[in-house]
Amino acid sequence: MNYEAGAQFEENYRDFSLSAYLGGNLRYEKFNSVVQSTAGGLSTPNFFNIAASVDRPNTSSFRSEKEVRSVYGTATIGFRDLIYLEGSLRNDWSSTLPSNDNSYLYYGLSTSLVFTEFDLFARQQILSFGKLRASIAQVGNDLDPYQIFQTFSTSTPYGNLPTQTVPNTLNNLELRPAISTDYEVGIDLRFLEGRLRTDVNYYQSVREDEILSLQVPGASGFSQAVVNAGKFTTTGWEVQLGGTAVQTRDLNVDMSLNWATSTSRVNELAEGISTRLLESGFFGAALYAEEGRQWGNIVTTGGYGGYTIHEPTGKRIVNPNGMYALQTNKDLGNILPDWTGGFRLDINYRNFSLGTFMDFQKGGQFYSLTRMFNAYSGLGRMTVGDNTLGNPLRDPVVNAAGETVAFVPLNNAGSASGGVLVEGVDVNGNDVAYLYQASLHYPFMFNIKEEWIYDASYIKLREIKLTYNIPVDLLAGLPIQRASVALDVQNAFLLYSSVSGVDPSSIQNNATGFAFWEGGGLPSTRTIGFNINLSF
Repeated sequence: MNYEAGAQFEENYRDFSLSAYLGGNLRYEKFNSVVQSTAGGLSTPNFFNIAASVDRPNTSSFRSEKEVRSVYGTATIGFRDLIYLEGSLRNDWSSTLPSNDNSYLYYGLSTSLVFTEFDLFARQQILSFGKLRASIAQVGNDLDPYQIFQTFSTSTPYGNLPTQTVPNTLNNLELRPAISTDYEVGIDLRFLEGRLRTDVNYYQSVREDEILSLQVPGASGFSQAVVNAGKFTTTGWEVQLGGTAVQTRDLNVDMSLNWATSTSRVNELAEGISTRLLESGFFGAALYAEEGRQWGNIVTTGGYGGYTIHEPTGKRIVNPNGMYALQTNKDLGNILPDWTGGFRLDINYRNFSLGTFMDFQKGGQFYSLTRMFNAYSGLGRMTVGDNTLGNPLRDPVVNAAGETVAFVPLNNAGSASGGVLVEGVDVNGNDVAYLYQASLHYPFMFNIKEEWIYDASYIKLREIKLTYNIPVDLLAGLPIQRASVALDVQNAFLLYSSVSGVDPSSIQNNATGFAFWEGGGLPSTRTIGFNINLSF
């Protein structure tokens, strides 16, 4: 339930304009659930009663409540349609924070200057509009209910004795609200009566006192602790270009291109902690935030690793047994892209309109379980074909004496030998090359997580929409004012992917939103729709 009330004031004076709003808000959230299920099935078939459970039934119930009270106000002052100043102030009181520290105040302040209103620009026909803008804004944040005081869950009785379980998360009576502060400056330019447009924006976002769940030693009796931790800074650029290439009575062609890049840095974590696990991928790869480094590094875990590099030569080290040397706890790259962007094309010809949208990404890394298991099981395309000797790589590895072996130095291999080429340098930097039995090589490569980290670059045609607006004269005598029909295709085509068989734009996993791995997911779906719109 959300209750809101406010008062608004607007007035135009000779040179000034004033707009203000003062309001209050009360938001109340309530959640209840009761779940029951049988254990061992029903004692009487088709008698659907929880009392008919063969064994003690499974039951659980949960209830949570949250209330946030707010007062806020905004005001905008304008001077001769030239300069605008806007400010906002808000205070929230949240029931999920400690009662002695549940109030948090945050604000926003922005200004803009339409400099083309100066007389200097009155007599030229090129720059038709120009605006400079700058802003600073804060946003406060609380948390879900019941993370301040310790709470217990009722469990299955021990005989006739009731039991309760201690939670795995240590709650925190000293939590403070998290605060995010954003700074932004930009310029908006339009030329030739808007036929050519550009917008450039620079921003910095600073998040402090983030409410995080950190891992703690199991000897403490808990696995996680809720704390205020860290300072994270994100800076970036956003650029948009647009233009009307053709503009006639019957035909209009409009295009727009946007491009963005950003960097996120972990300035601080909790006291005594320099690394925080963000999300674990399967089978030896995880995403970490490391103090003093860029956010979102993929690191190997649990004895898995990457290639060991011989620093003077920059080549991979190969052990005398023909296997790549394994380096554990290796940093494999970052999930953040170098840049992203999109392109939109709109064509209107008489009663027809065509709209298309394309988006693209350069860089970023992801972990592919699909390709790793395809190779491990021998079902992937990479596990077939000819080797460097021109023989099927799945054929047995044979040495010069005709003996079948697991591996052999390339210069001692038989002319008919199969096997996968493994090449690099030894620990002294000398070039080496082996042929290794395919059925042994690819299962070993399961341990080399670096092999399954891929570039996430892609280009995708997201949408194609063709619309026909029915002429008004055809609707004469009908109660319909406007009508149109449209064919709409969503997720139309993957035009380019940096890795065959995987769509980097559709990688989604876990509830955390950290999309850094994929594994066996179904291909994304193309949707084709037909729409009829009528206005009466």
